Amino acid sequence: MTIINTTIVIVSVLILFSILTFIYLFIYNKKINRMLHTMGRKPRLIEPLQFLQLFLFISICIISAFLYVNNVVLNKEIIRKENQIEQIHYNEIERNFPKNIMQDVYMNYNNFYGGFHTSDAGYVICITENAPEDLIDLIENSNTLWEYVLYSDSQLQTIMDILTAEDTHFNIMSCFINYNTNSVEVSIHVGNTIDPRIQEYIDCDIVTIDWTTGVVVAG
Repeated sequence: MTIINTTIVIVSVLILFSILTFIYLFIYNKKINRMLHTMGRKPRLIEPLQFLQLFLFISICIISAFLYVNNVVLNKEIIRKENQIEQIHYNEIERNFPKNIMQDVYMNYNNFYGGFHTSDAGYVICITENAPEDLIDLIENSNTLWEYVLYSDSQLQTIMDILTAEDTHFNIMSCFINYNTNSVEVSIHVGNTIDPRIQEYIDCDIVTIDWTTGVVVAG
């Protein structure tokens, strides 16, 4: 539905309202109703003012319902278009996924590999600041974006293993590796305090805290 269609419907309803009003007034003033009034008998038809009020009320209800439905349909269409655009962008990124270069970096330069993430321009490979020049040349020759990070993927995985070990009790709700921030993101209940052992990692910027609400899970 468009604004033009909405306008056409509203104008059409108003025109129909005018035509029906004219027809009814014409019928109402016919001789039979004048005779009924003269005889003191109740007219068979409702009064013109009552008819106008009733028809106006019905017209407003119809127009309001139409506008509501039109707004719902329009919002659904906007959401559908946004999802299509997002999916097209995702498909384009997925199509350009640098599988070969990613495998080479992971397998041959694992100590310097810090994971990867996506940006509007595509995939970004993360490497540590002590990465050798030949690794940088390898990535740049593949026309893949890259950036320096503090910690390698192995270091982040190690922190994850420590935080999720069964014999530890940090009172965290969840944790995961966030390659965009090159850290392990930990969710802690707003009613809890940060465990001193976690604070050490926070000070090193390898752990970030997300304060949240919910059921606390020990782990």
